[in-house]
Amino acid sequence: MKQKVSVMAKVAILISAFYTMADMFVVTPILGEISIAFPNAKITTIELCYSLSQITVIISSLLCVKLCTKFSKKSLMLFGGMLIAIFGGLGGMIENLGIMLGMRAMEGFGAGICISLIPAIIAEMFRDEKEMTRMMGWQAAVGAILGTLSSIAAGKIAESISWHYSYYVYLFAVIIIILQVCFLPKTPTEKPKDDLTGKAFINRAVVEWAFISFIYAAMTICIFIKTAQYFLETGLGGAEHAGIAESFITIGSFLGACVMAWIFEKFDSFIDLVCWVLILAGTIAVVSFKNVEIVYLGMLIFGIGYGAFFPWLYAKGTMICAPNSETKTISLITATYYLGMFSGTFVYAALANIFDNHTAYFAFICMIISSAVMCAFATVQGVVTREKGVLKRQNLVETE
Repeated sequence: MKQKVSVMAKVAILISAFYTMADMFVVTPILGEISIAFPNAKITTIELCYSLSQITVIISSLLCVKLCTKFSKKSLMLFGGMLIAIFGGLGGMIENLGIMLGMRAMEGFGAGICISLIPAIIAEMFRDEKEMTRMMGWQAAVGAILGTLSSIAAGKIAESISWHYSYYVYLFAVIIIILQVCFLPKTPTEKPKDDLTGKAFINRAVVEWAFISFIYAAMTICIFIKTAQYFLETGLGGAEHAGIAESFITIGSFLGACVMAWIFEKFDSFIDLVCWVLILAGTIAVVSFKNVEIVYLGMLIFGIGYGAFFPWLYAKGTMICAPNSETKTISLITATYYLGMFSGTFVYAALANIFDNHTAYFAFICMIISSAVMCAFATVQGVVTREKGVLKRQNLVETE
């Protein structure tokens, strides 16, 4: 039976997308300023101010499966939001790298809880495949808008006042918490089951899709951690320009998320290829011309591909997973995605050491090559998937 969801309940879950985007976009515009504030720190250590949260996101995402059997998703979402508000909002108040990294880790723990629960709650609230896919896209689109504002605000605050105060952007979580308390429906604790073991299980299709999630995250993190450095080393600008550039990513992400359901309807099994082509084209545009406007255009194109693929990770995951295993599947996809983001930092650092080239330009070239490989893989995968039949949701089993 189709559930009726109130408008304010939709608003409460959609605006929660701030947690996903803020975890990525608040810190990245100010990495250049943080590196200047700590001139003796290694570049990998500075980048941990962004990427360290990814490891705690992984931990809390995996813990979410067990926590959902003890607490309601609403209670866990509120708890995660409070961690983001406290440790994210106060993350830059003490100019000490050790303390900042500790605060970043705790913010990531809260973000991991929320990031895992948002698509799980959407899948629970909207059982119809088209409506669920549409809401996944709109959730990412709202996140893109909030990410744009967060990125611009963080960069502007850093340029006008100090990078320390850019962290206050995380305090927007307080507004989200209030909306969730008032309007987000309370869900019961989970009692996952299947016909054999009584427990939710992860099928092979989900494992393979989680691996793609890992690759996608490890590759694309380059654009987030290297943009500020790219502007500084090319002389195209500083933190404010980097913030604007990343706002173009989020604008593109908004557009990509809005059309994700349409792309799925039109291209079906080739939706992955469409996204990879856009990511490849955008990155090529960024490095091809030493021109701010072209860089912004490249970021926009990249963002469209990135923004369409990100919600598709979760939408497809809920389609191919076993019955009653949505939360476990989403937690696995979230964990592998953020493991990819965390690992990507060190992969690019290792490549830089191997080739003795630590420039952002070199990192972007590596990303272009890997994106081209993924385009070829997605083409083959699309053909195979089309031969097997159109993707459809496999797990529409009503839970009691």
